[in-house]
Amino acid sequence: HGYVMNCSVSWENLPAPILIHVLSSLDPRSVLRVFRVCRRWSSLAQDNSVWRRLFATRWKKRPERLCSKRCATWMEEYKRLEAFSSFNCQTVEVDGEGWFVTFSPDGKKMASSTRAGSAFVWSIRTKSTGCKSSVDYDLEHLRLSLQERGISGNYECYVCCFSPDSRYLLLTAVNAELPVHVAGTAFVFDANAGMKQVNIIDNLVFHLTSSMAWVNCNNFVGCQSDPLQQIITVNAYSATSARKTKQLCSFDCGPSRVVQSVAHLRVYIVEGSRWYRVLVVVCSEQAKLSPHQLWGFKVPINSSMCQRRVLADSGVLVDLDCFVCGMDLTPSHDRLVMACTSWSKISNESLGLRDVYVRIIDPLQLTCLQSLSCCQLVLRQWQLFVGVNEDYLSCGDESGTVIVWDLCHAVKVCELKGHEDFPNAVAWHPTIPGLVATVSDDHSVRLWQTKGTLWDTATTGY
Repeated sequence: HGYVMNCSVSWENLPAPILIHVLSSLDPRSVLRVFRVCRRWSSLAQDNSVWRRLFATRWKKRPERLCSKRCATWMEEYKRLEAFSSFNCQTVEVDGEGWFVTFSPDGKKMASSTRAGSAFVWSIRTKSTGCKSSVDYDLEHLRLSLQERGISGNYECYVCCFSPDSRYLLLTAVNAELPVHVAGTAFVFDANAGMKQVNIIDNLVFHLTSSMAWVNCNNFVGCQSDPLQQIITVNAYSATSARKTKQLCSFDCGPSRVVQSVAHLRVYIVEGSRWYRVLVVVCSEQAKLSPHQLWGFKVPINSSMCQRRVLADSGVLVDLDCFVCGMDLTPSHDRLVMACTSWSKISNESLGLRDVYVRIIDPLQLTCLQSLSCCQLVLRQWQLFVGVNEDYLSCGDESGTVIVWDLCHAVKVCELKGHEDFPNAVAWHPTIPGLVATVSDDHSVRLWQTKGTLWDTATTGY
């Protein structure tokens, strides 16, 4: 009785594992406040086990490993995904249903096309606001109307893309008055000369979601097909000359597949700049009854551009056993990211609510690197334009929502809500992190910019 125990335990001398366990039970904002207590607590609050547990709680998935090349710790990985928790949005109106949107490689221009036969080109300049959460952009635009430029025909504009040096804008359009297999036309405009038209190529074949691809700064690639022989030819064209530069490759889709159009087309350089890799996804007129095919060709890059025919390899055919809703290359060209849905469960009437999964393919070997289960989307069309960068995949839903998925952990990062109709295309800015452009049937283009995060309001002091 009367004995008093001399207890020397205090917060200052608690073992590190116990403190880390306590910190793991806090919410992220509270953990960040711990940074300001002292140097020891600041160090413990950055422990990987703390932020790995917070990551699992926040995104309801226990992560196995760090995936992003830019993140060395779990705190950095958490911060990377948490940056998408809030956005500033800037909206501009266009004169028709917006179909496609893209940025120039230098990041100084943005282009969008509409099904009303026009395209818009914006010059992008960052406003100086002095506050990261108030990022805004000056958007000066130039409207390109095919009809007002004296081009006859009932054209609808689809895909547009800039040349690698950002000088030329390639715009594809379909003349609704002509048969499908001869309706495709490519227009080339010079961005350095007030969008002066410098070329026009007729009799191309492509689906609404085909991307005319640039081989280099002066040449692009398009497809032609023979509907009777099921032959597709991939040709290179000069940006400033109406003549076909050369035939890159051709292939037979088989007697059982009457080709209606080319669903997707991508071209890029691999193997030490010695080859072009041509990727073509083909859909048939029985698209709702059979899966897509992926063809891959290697074409020597050192062939003379004046040579009429270039000997490509025989090509690699991959039966995908699925429908490719959309696909794009990562900026580093080391992965081909496909948003797919199962073809065996699709009805002929409507897509409706479908399971969408991601297939990541090695574009050189054409082998599947990874398959990720993603989400359910309400789709109304067979193809859509997805936005891809090194870490994220973004695509639209019938509700008007754009969903952003992390490719590493296969988790939904955020939803961009604001469009009143289907978002047809998404593009990521090449140089400004967290800047996304979307275009929709609601006659609008939206710029979404990530704004302040928890780290912007926390003072780390130590």
